[in-house]
Parts: sequence; structure tokens; C-alpha cells
Amino acid sequence: MSAVAHASRWALAALAVLAGTASRAEVPLVVFDVPLIAECRDVTPKGFREAYKREVIEVVFKVSPQLLAGEEKDLKRLHYEISTEQQMPVVGYLPSSQVATDVVDGTIAIQNSSRHGELSFRYLILPTTGDGDVKGDLESSRAQYGLLASKQLLLAAGTIDRGYGVYFDLKPFSQDTLQKQREFACLFDVPSAWRADYVTIRCSAKGTKRGFGGLVDSEVACGSGLLCVGLYKQDDGEARAYADMLARKQQAYFNRLSQQARTKSTKSMEVFDLPGSLERMVSGETVMKAKQPKTTAIGAAVQSQIEEGPPPDLPRDARAAGDELKAAKQDLRKMNGKKG
Repeated sequence: MSAVAHASRWALAALAVLAGTASRAEVPLVVFDVPLIAECRDVTPKGFREAYKREVIEVVFKVSPQLLAGEEKDLKRLHYEISTEQQMPVVGYLPSSQVATDVVDGTIAIQNSSRHGELSFRYLILPTTGDGDVKGDLESSRAQYGLLASKQLLLAAGTIDRGYGVYFDLKPFSQDTLQKQREFACLFDVPSAWRADYVTIRCSAKGTKRGFGGLVDSEVACGSGLLCVGLYKQDDGEARAYADMLARKQQAYFNRLSQQARTKSTKSMEVFDLPGSLERMVSGETVMKAKQPKTTAIGAAVQSQIEEGPPPDLPRDARAAGDELKAAKQDLRKMNGKKG
């Protein structure tokens, strides 16, 4: 596999491990995969470029969650955020919020009916004329009407960062699965000379932790990840090369962090699953050494390392890889303003 293809695979998980008792169900464990580069297509409306000296670009992000442990019925939420860090306003996104029902045709038929009956009573007219009877039939009645079945939220979507980013919040549904690749499209407002940039994608998962007897105990974090995706304009070979360089530098940095994590004690429960180490995590060699049913999300820690630079306690080679990643991000963003 080439370095470019290898760099397009990414996974970063926050692990949740239970004590080894047969009476406790396993907490879900989710990892995410996202390509590290994405092509942008010019979809500028007619007259927009001339009027505002700006363009509208479309980019599609592909996110694949994978359940490595536990059961999907205990997976309650997947949350994705795409942030441009105040660089590119969002002018549109898909998919939008969605609701659905598992009732056929979306309606519930209700029928009311009453049986055929008879009405009878006696009345007195005058003493000299006697009495009489009045009898009547009640016609059978029947009424039928339909109600719209209640719907549940499948996907919530909206903007973040005051319009410079977007979020997608996915919920489980009986007729679908959360374990599949989904595409998320964004339209960004960029300068007319725009060539390349990057966005930050954050992924997180929430699941149910079950106690003894399978009873729901609490909702816990069961996976998180963060990375930068390099963007380049369609048919711009130089911009693609810079975006690809960002992908390779980011891959190298993740690999260094993974090596550092493997040298630390597992007592802290901070276990990195980064590119190149996914198979080791699946084997359970590191995960199953945990002695306490504790959940630790490391997405925030890695976020600070990616966005703010390497922490001072990293080994020299890891710090060097972090510095190269930071420089690659700057080089990619500097391409804006250059003549294409």
C-alpha cells in the first residue's frame, strides 16, 4: 500500500473496558475512519463571482464508524463536527435534519363501530284508551380514521462556530444501522483565488453501559477522534500535492504518538488507536490489561496536540513530527491568495 493510500486511513478511539465478570455486558467500542484529503468542486452560482469576487466550493467528507466491541443496540449516538477554524463560512450542507417512523405508510388506522340494537319503551295515553308501545331500531354505525404515526429523530444537523462549521448528530433506528460509511457535503464561501485549505473533523460516540442483569447503568463515551483533512481545488495539481503532504505529515505524527502510548503504563487507561496500530488494538493485547471499568476519552488531548503543537514532554522524534505537521498546515493555508 502506498504512503498516500495508507495516510487516508485513520482511527482514533477512546476506550471503555469493563471488569472481566460474565454478568456484565461489554461497553461498545467505536473507531472512526476518514480520508485525510478531499477534492473541492467549484459550484459558484452565476453572477456570484462577478458581484462578490468570491466563489462557492463543494466538498464531500466520508466518515466510517466501526464497532469493535459490544453490541450495536447499546450504541446511542454518533456526533461529527466539521470546523473551518473561522476560515470559510458554511453556505450549505447535506444531509439536513431527518426524522422517520418504522410504521408502514406512516399512518395508524383506527376503527370504531357499534352493534345493531333495539330501543323499546311503554307509554300511557289515557286510562280509557289503554297504553301503547313504541319500538325503534338503532342503525349500526361505523367510523374509521387514521393518525400519523409519531416519528423519531434520525439525524440532527446545523452550523457551529458562528457559521464557520457544521455538525451532524446521528441516532439509532430500527430499520438502519449506524455502522456504515456516510457522506457529508458542505458548501463553503471562499475567495476567488482560493486553492487549498484544511478543516478539522471531530468524531465521538456515546453508548450504554449495562450493569448486572443487563440493566442500563449509565451513558458513557465509547469512542472519539480528531484529525485534519486537507482540501484542494479540483484540477489543481500543486494544491493536491500540498494537501497530500499534510496527510503524510499527519500520519507520521500519529504514528509517533502511537509509539509513545504503547510505552506508557496501561494503568491510566489512556490507550491510543492511531493509524498503523488498529490491528494491535483489535487483538486486545493492550486493552484487556485494564483492571477497572473506567472510560477515558483522549480526543481532547490529541486535539490540543494537533492544534497547539506538540507538548513539551514528548520525545524528540515525536516533537519533530509534530512541528512538521504544523508547518504542513501552514504551507497549505498559505496557498490561498496565490494565482492559480
